Amino acid sequence: MQDGPADQIPTGILRTVGFGLFAYMAHGTLFGPYKTTAVHLAIFAAATLSIAFLRQIRSHDPRIKAIQWAVDILVTCAAVGSLLYIIIGCERLLNLWGSTYLTQLDVLIGLILVAVALEASRR
Repeated sequence: MQDGPADQIPTGILRTVGFGLFAYMAHGTLFGPYKTTAVHLAIFAAATLSIAFLRQIRSHDPRIKAIQWAVDILVTCAAVGSLLYIIIGCERLLNLWGSTYLTQLDVLIGLILVAVALEASRR
């Protein structure tokens, strides 16, 4: 069951984003400082997970399709929000010496990322 072209994100846009991410990651890996590698990986993961969730094939039933879109957007927002937290707090997170200095929010964000990764691998 595949949806029509109007129900999916255009393939050309996804390819452009994918090649742009590849170029960005290649440049960041070769010429960027070591500490920004976590930021580059978080940006890459956010874009990749967004594409993975928003590109899913959906049901033809309008009610089920609406629920599927809502769940996909919710999971995408959870992934992007969690990875944005890592990007913003990258310096602090890299300077932690152990798990005893993690805040409850750090642990919650980690659990959200684990749940998102499990959902992505399930699909």
